Amino acid sequence: MSKTVLIADCGGSKGDWRLLLPDGRIEQYETEGINPYYQNKIEIVQRISQGLQGVRADQIQYYGSGCGRQERCDLIRESLLELWPQAVIEVHSDVLGSARASCGKEPGIACILGTGSNACFFDGQAIMGQAPSLGFWLGDEGSGGHLGKLLLSSYLNGSMPEDLAKAFSKRYPGDLSYWLDLIYHKEKSPNASIAALAKFAFDHKNQAYISSLIMESFLSFLDIYVAPLMKNHGPLPVHFTGSIAFYYNSFVQSALEQRGWAMGRVLEKPIAGLSLYHSFEP
Repeated sequence: MSKTVLIADCGGSKGDWRLLLPDGRIEQYETEGINPYYQNKIEIVQRISQGLQGVRADQIQYYGSGCGRQERCDLIRESLLELWPQAVIEVHSDVLGSARASCGKEPGIACILGTGSNACFFDGQAIMGQAPSLGFWLGDEGSGGHLGKLLLSSYLNGSMPEDLAKAFSKRYPGDLSYWLDLIYHKEKSPNASIAALAKFAFDHKNQAYISSLIMESFLSFLDIYVAPLMKNHGPLPVHFTGSIAFYYNSFVQSALEQRGWAMGRVLEKPIAGLSLYHSFEP
């Protein structure tokens, strides 16, 4: 490799970056989460520059949440050009990043379960089928954001068992007004803030109410996102990337078994697989 390549995998909560240097060395960086649906150009440039100050790159391969539509990709590209005006820049969806990282060059169903969620059929070269992504407010089943929404709504509407409700309120103090104000008025990245509540579900995953809620979320994800892809392209192994898939591995596997599907690779972060993928490019 004769050029310096900067690779990004940016979700709603955090951005992972790798700099591939011509001598074979790899440098690692981290930024705040980026989603072009929630941040404008100024905010995106600020988040990137804070984590990658002084970094030089000839080429940038950016994979990110919210990059499923061209106008959002253009916003990311314009933001990157502010910092690296001479670089060759390609902006891809996080779904393609997940597929390249988890499937390699083999066909498979590639899924994201992180702050948000999505799934696609990857034929080993390109995405040939993808579930529609409705985002945090209308979809994202199986994600940290969806788990957080289920937890918060059950707490606020009084359906959460009393012992769990007490533990929830102790960790996350605030009444209905507080949460509504936070989500709709104060928070610039509500998806990331609500996804952070999934940690509560993980810490109480052995309690029947929480485990049922977790399974509800993952089964909904499989039925909405994966089932149509299996019908048209399966049977295929189902691969996953993302922190939710990684830490809730046993629940994801149980949900797959209930649907009769085989689990493939589970990667907490796609960035290592993406670095390997791009390191072989000329």
